[in-house]
Amino acid sequence: MISLKKFYLNKQKLKNRICIAPMCQYSANNGNPSEWHYFHLKKLMQAGSGLLIIESTAISKEGMISKKDLSLCNKKNFLEFKKLIEYLRKISDTKIGVQLSHSGRKGSSTLPWIKPNFPLKKNVGWKTIAPSRIPSTLAIKNFLIFLSLF
Repeated sequence: MISLKKFYLNKQKLKNRICIAPMCQYSANNGNPSEWHYFHLKKLMQAGSGLLIIESTAISKEGMISKKDLSLCNKKNFLEFKKLIEYLRKISDTKIGVQLSHSGRKGSSTLPWIKPNFPLKKNVGWKTIAPSRIPSTLAIKNFLIFLSLF
C-alpha cells in the first residue's frame, strides 16, 4: 500500500504518507500550550503517522481567533512551544509541523462551543486587522508587518 511507504517532503523523510491535520483545540493559556496539548498531542504522536501538524498558531496577538489560541507572539510563547516540541520528539519519530495563522476579520471571537463566530465584547476583545478594498497607508504598513512575521 503506497500510503504506508516512506516518503520525502523536500528533504524531510517521513516514515509514511499519513498526516494528522491540524485541529483547533482552543486550550492555550496566554498563547502557551497547556496540559491538554501535552496529553492530546502525545496520543497523536503515538498513532504512527508520518507527520503531525500542530493546530493553528497565531503569529501576533491581533491574529488570534480567540483568547485560548496557541501563539508565537512573545519570548515566553516560544520557550513554552519549544518545551512541547522537545517533549513530543521523545515520544516518536513522527515529524512535526505547525500551522502558522492569522485570523483576519474573524479574530477576537468567543470560543466556538460558547457562541460560534461571535465577537468578544469590546472591553475584552481586540481590534482585528484584515484585507480591505479601501487603500490606506495603514493597510500597506500592516501588510508589510504581517508579511515579515510569516
